[in-house]
Amino acid sequence: MSAPAPPAAPGASLLRRAARLSLLLALTRCATGERPPASPGGSAPGPEVAREAIPAARAPVDDAPLVVAEESRVWVDDPGRRAKLLAVAPQIEAHLGAELARQGIPGISFGVVVGGELAYARGFGARDPATPEAPDADTVYRVGSITKTLTAAAILQLRDEGKLALDDPAARYVPELAQVVYPTSDSPPIKIRHLLTHSSGLPRLGRFKYSDAAREVTEAELRAAVPGTLLEYVPGTKEVYSNFGFALLGLVVERASGRRYRDHVSERLLAPLGMSASFWDERAVPPGRLATGHRKRAGKLEPAAHWRFGASEAAGGLYSSLRDMARYVAFQLSAYPPRSGDDTGPLRRSSIREAHTTARPARLSVEPVAAEGRHAIDARATGYAYAWRAHQSCEDDAVVRHNGATDGYSAWVELYPRAGVGLVLLASSAEADAEALLDEVRATLREAGVTAPRKERPSRRLESAFHGAAALYERFDPARYEALFTPEFRGGVPDSTFEATVQRFRQTHGACRPGALLSWEPPLEARYAMVCERGRIEARLTLDAATSRIVRYHLDGIAPPTEAMKRAAERVIELAAGAGGAAGAAGDRTASLAQVLSRAADAGAVQQELRALEERHGRCKLGGSVDSDGDHEHAFRIVCERGGNRVMKLRLDPGEPDRVREIEIVAARQAGRCPERR
Repeated sequence: MSAPAPPAAPGASLLRRAARLSLLLALTRCATGERPPASPGGSAPGPEVAREAIPAARAPVDDAPLVVAEESRVWVDDPGRRAKLLAVAPQIEAHLGAELARQGIPGISFGVVVGGELAYARGFGARDPATPEAPDADTVYRVGSITKTLTAAAILQLRDEGKLALDDPAARYVPELAQVVYPTSDSPPIKIRHLLTHSSGLPRLGRFKYSDAAREVTEAELRAAVPGTLLEYVPGTKEVYSNFGFALLGLVVERASGRRYRDHVSERLLAPLGMSASFWDERAVPPGRLATGHRKRAGKLEPAAHWRFGASEAAGGLYSSLRDMARYVAFQLSAYPPRSGDDTGPLRRSSIREAHTTARPARLSVEPVAAEGRHAIDARATGYAYAWRAHQSCEDDAVVRHNGATDGYSAWVELYPRAGVGLVLLASSAEADAEALLDEVRATLREAGVTAPRKERPSRRLESAFHGAAALYERFDPARYEALFTPEFRGGVPDSTFEATVQRFRQTHGACRPGALLSWEPPLEARYAMVCERGRIEARLTLDAATSRIVRYHLDGIAPPTEAMKRAAERVIELAAGAGGAAGAAGDRTASLAQVLSRAADAGAVQQELRALEERHGRCKLGGSVDSDGDHEHAFRIVCERGGNRVMKLRLDPGEPDRVREIEIVAARQAGRCPERR
């Protein structure tokens, strides 16, 4: 195995560089009168074919101006994300190198996009087994079905320009679709939306051979394959991954745009993104840049012939490099978060996000997991978006993916929109097991926090309102109270009532100062901490959308534990650490527990609770207060070695103030979707 290629040099944002390059080329061509090339990379597209576009019958989707809020949501990124990635790079390289050898893959290029840049890139193996040269970020592979995501982008471009609608009958653009055979008389006609979401009912493959290496699929062959095709399902009722359907979407692009499919995609998408190392024909790739694709025959690797997609290339015809795919990934991720401001990319940010959003649920699985897992279940949801597949799981927030596998090549693109992170994997083997390659990489990045979602920051209006209300806690001011709260709130809580309530909190907690944001329900509701001399207060507030004044306000006080409560909690945690130990020490633990529990406590139930805690979660340590109800009840957070944090609720016996009457251990309240193991 060859040594890994050197990392990609850091630099300016891929999107910014692409935009500057595109603008420079455009200005140069305008000055010289030169027309832009029909395809990036100098590929020879052949003579232009006359295309009759359907006249636009509708206005572009932005015809009506929008009323926009003054503020957009802000996502705060982790400034150490790139450093975390580089710290785990040796683990990633060791895994990918081992998988390359185990699977017998000739070569791999792998990269991670962070913050709009190719932050990490490595090549493994050889670009061509006949040479010692390792692949790198500029090595070209065929990306296969990832082409479908560009096809979807082209359709959305044309929709945004008013040249088609997603709910148009597809037969308006491909008349042959009027001659397919529907399963039932009440079937709806195939719409463009059905083709985009693999729910048209068309079979996976059409009656033509796109895997022929000797000749290209002609448009006549593609069209002739449509009449008489029996749909496998009623359109819109079930998904069938259909290369045939996406090949026909290429014809839709041609009819709506009046341009050949590859020319439209090259000039309207690839060129603006600076994807100059992306091609439609392997013969256009510069010498020494193309990875040799391979297939296994009789257990042996051999070079694979290149398929001639021809008129069906919208389903999988593109070649590209890691660096170009990183530009494409950066462009996809640039749509997040939704925000105001310039939107000058080749496809609107809103349309990119629309393409990533589940349009048709495909699968939901819920399964129990091993005892050592963090979560009690493994829940996964998958859905078809527009070409892309959208995923959610207990471990990861929304993830958007697409893969490709064609004539000797495999490719994989994975987006973590809330993290601003993307993965690209390109391999020179049609049989490469991408899941085996990427599963451990995902886990490594997840554990290091590389794919952790960015945090949303509340609006300045919310933060200002909270700080204003916190100032009223320190010193009540009727004028400030009137300015901060709505008349409706003040009508229910007069000045004197508010002031008296705050005074009671001050008697319990002493002086307090504004603390951290605890939770946010966008756009107008939040929960903040107030750090006090004794314990803490949680303040919940909701703003009125029209006036930005506080319409709801609630304070929850959490008093510090009494000394007796704190001693009891510490002793219980000490006993839990040895609850699952050897039987010989059971008598000692029972005796120790008797010194903690009151006579009214159920010692057997308490021992069982502590034993289960130690067995399932390992050693735990006492954390901060979660809740308090007077001197006799208190809830503590406990931080454990595995399985997630817990909450321990203690109740002291009023008749024996230093003794515990009840212990209950539950899962901590979680922001995620999946329950953690008890």
